[in-house]
Amino acid sequence: MPLILQLSDLHLGTSPAHEYFGDHKVPLIPEEERLGRNSLLRSSLRELGEWLRAEGLVLDAIVIAGDVTYQLNLDGYKALAPLLSELQGSIPDASKIMVVPGNHDVKRGTDPSSPERYDAFVKGIDALGYVRPYLEGVDITRQGQLTATTRAPIIEGADGDFTIVGLNSSNFSQIQLLPPEIVEVAVRKLEKSKHTKEVDLLIADWRDRGHFDMARIGGAQRRWASQALREANLTARPDDIEPIRIAVFHHQLLPVSLDEEVKPFDALVNLSEVRDWLAANQIDLLLHGHKHVPKIYEDRYLPEHEENPQERRVLVSSTATVGLGQGRNGEVGKLIKIDTTRPTLRRISIASVPARDHGVPLRELTYVTSDLGNPRVPNRPQVFEGNTTQEVHEQLLAALEGENPSGVLMCHIGEGSTAAKMPTSFPTIIKNPMTAEDFAELVEIWQAKQPLSSMRFNHGERISNFHEVDQLETAARALATNSDSSRAVMILLDPARDDLSSSDIDAPSFCLVQLVLDRGRLDVVGYFRKQEMRFWWPINVSELHHLQLEAVRKLGQMGTAASPGSITTVTAVPTAGQSVPRVAIPRIDRDSQRKPERILEMSLAVFGQPKGDNEDLIGYWRDLISDCTPPVDEAADGTPAATEGLSKLCETLDVLARVYGKSDLHRELTSTLKAIRLLNHDYLGDRRDGGGNAFAAWTKGLAPALDDLREQVDEIEERLKIAPAL
Repeated sequence: MPLILQLSDLHLGTSPAHEYFGDHKVPLIPEEERLGRNSLLRSSLRELGEWLRAEGLVLDAIVIAGDVTYQLNLDGYKALAPLLSELQGSIPDASKIMVVPGNHDVKRGTDPSSPERYDAFVKGIDALGYVRPYLEGVDITRQGQLTATTRAPIIEGADGDFTIVGLNSSNFSQIQLLPPEIVEVAVRKLEKSKHTKEVDLLIADWRDRGHFDMARIGGAQRRWASQALREANLTARPDDIEPIRIAVFHHQLLPVSLDEEVKPFDALVNLSEVRDWLAANQIDLLLHGHKHVPKIYEDRYLPEHEENPQERRVLVSSTATVGLGQGRNGEVGKLIKIDTTRPTLRRISIASVPARDHGVPLRELTYVTSDLGNPRVPNRPQVFEGNTTQEVHEQLLAALEGENPSGVLMCHIGEGSTAAKMPTSFPTIIKNPMTAEDFAELVEIWQAKQPLSSMRFNHGERISNFHEVDQLETAARALATNSDSSRAVMILLDPARDDLSSSDIDAPSFCLVQLVLDRGRLDVVGYFRKQEMRFWWPINVSELHHLQLEAVRKLGQMGTAASPGSITTVTAVPTAGQSVPRVAIPRIDRDSQRKPERILEMSLAVFGQPKGDNEDLIGYWRDLISDCTPPVDEAADGTPAATEGLSKLCETLDVLARVYGKSDLHRELTSTLKAIRLLNHDYLGDRRDGGGNAFAAWTKGLAPALDDLREQVDEIEERLKIAPAL
């Protein structure tokens, strides 16, 4: 695995005021005996070298992210090679050592993009054979062209596992903003004239003003660094796996500490351009220094250069130093390990290298690992997760506003027990509101052991009697026998009964359930080949919780204690409708089997023989109108349409007509209900056959029949006002 050492802000050749640790008010200890920054850096690298040798490791590259010197002290460049030599046998070849300039490595007051600005840095680094970035005014002309003899700012891993590119962020560091010429002339006249000490003080203060330390990575710098990356002689990798791309410059990308920065140009003035460059050049890891602060974080960015941007991630490593505002026991660098055994993970592990005084061995390093696998995966699953059903459902509603989902969709609820009730986020339909009672009844209907006569199947029947096998009982027994079992699976699709090649036959969209026992908590996973997410997902989740509770009860009877755990749904083809889908059984169809007394009460009211509260009776009829009125928009999988309940209502009316006598209202109402039933039956058949205009034709055909039904219900209401309740 490639190993890279990141150093920064060495500030070699620091002034005596910043060099030594300790409080030496009484100068008894000579300077050569005191602990200084340079000697602490040397001892730290010496101990790191000993540790590397003991571990059988060698460095593949060293990166120094700027500020080799302190205020361009030339002694700093002379001290650099001896400092690195403390690593002994672990140090790589000079061609594998990258050094970028920091704000202390450029000459104060010189013009940006001028040779004199980098003269000391170039002489010091080039003499050692180290790699450095292209420098404006040295390698890049004022016209933005690259000189022919320039060496590329690139380090490559021996096996093509990584590529390092250096950039210069210090071209505008230590610059002075010159005053307007007219002001400069006036100041010069003052300097030559006779004046007081106070004027001398003002002139000196004026001359010191206008110095700025601005961080910027210019366009030519970015252009040629990108070109160097493209032209790098990358070693062929199996499966065309790209190397880890590493960029290094001196200044911070984003704040790395809580310190308040009250000064101009503290951050990159063209930060967005730089982040866009990092994204466009697929940089995986950015190394910098400048702030003397240790930090590892992940920067996520949506590139501006892309038409449909995909989030790009870059791992950022800021390394610290000792002294100069930091303690003597802090970080002197970072060790970066690239995992090449699993190249698609793009795994990078970074360890802080602590300072070590003379004779204090380095015992171990602790790595922080990040996987930066390529996020640009087409049709990747969408994942929504939360502790409660409400949390996940609200995420779904927000994500589905104005669009239909695509691709696999996964939802995870940490506390499955929250699925017991309808979430308050459940949408209400203007004409057909879904009440908590309706919600609970639908869950009960779909999990009942026998389906309603209007249903070809339901989920409860498929689970409790799959070819005479009670699958829930079998699944519970599998877990009771072996708590780690993965065999607690229930199947709802039956190839023997469900012809999936024919759209004429309804087949379960809810395909499979698995129960998993994890440390006493029973988790449930449900797989759906297709699922409506706005309205029907909460009902399906509540069904899964129903199964969860039943399994917990059965496990208890078998001597295995468990409590409800999480619920996860996996949906291959999610849909998002604007109204309750077809699988929501209309109330009149439910009542025809579950509450037949309500059908009788409604029918008696037509003949002026009300039974029970008149308000309730008229409410039943008003509910029927609402139930039969289509929504404005069709549900994703078809809109519910009553059939069985309307037939039962007509039959009951005809039976009562023999007892109480026929009437115009009875005849008209029966005719209207039969017409609505026929229209509903045709719509459901056309919808199943894939008729594109089925909903529009159905809605148009229902309009006059619904007008008749409203008039007839008004007449029933008038009769109830004068008829006493039985």
